[in-house]
Amino acid sequence: MGATSGSSGEQSDDDIETEAGPCEQSTAAIDVKRIKRMVSNRESARRSRRRKQAHLADLEQQVDQLRGENSSLFKQLTDATQQCKDANMNNRVLKSDVEALRAKVKLAEDMVARGSLTPSLTHLLQNHLNTQQSFRNQSTSRVGNVSPTITIGDAGSCASEIWPWESHAPTMSK
Repeated sequence: MGATSGSSGEQSDDDIETEAGPCEQSTAAIDVKRIKRMVSNRESARRSRRRKQAHLADLEQQVDQLRGENSSLFKQLTDATQQCKDANMNNRVLKSDVEALRAKVKLAEDMVARGSLTPSLTHLLQNHLNTQQSFRNQSTSRVGNVSPTITIGDAGSCASEIWPWESHAPTMSK
């Protein structure tokens, strides 16, 4: 066997390697492979954790961005809803005004047709209808079906312009 120094129980490292034989050497090779595999797995897990953290950070950034977009879109929706409500209210007011003006025009047409206008009423009607004409010129793009405006110079000429057959009829006087 190998050389012994001092005591018989101690062996040198060289003696152990030579006595180990092929079985222990293959175990050492398996251990090296196992250790390499463990190191490789640890590195792979570390890379996987880094990718996962990067993905999580990206998702958190997307969440923040989408929350901002959501907030902006919600504000736009709120503003648009308010504008729609305002437009609907204005539309109702304008429709009401149109109906009131139609009724006034109809009344004026009826009064002209009967020849029951006095000079003061003629002047009042003229002022009102001129105001209505001004209103119509300003809002023609918004209002479609408005009765035609009647401009009255005097009751007799107005009636003859609107209803030519009445110009030949005798005028009634009170």
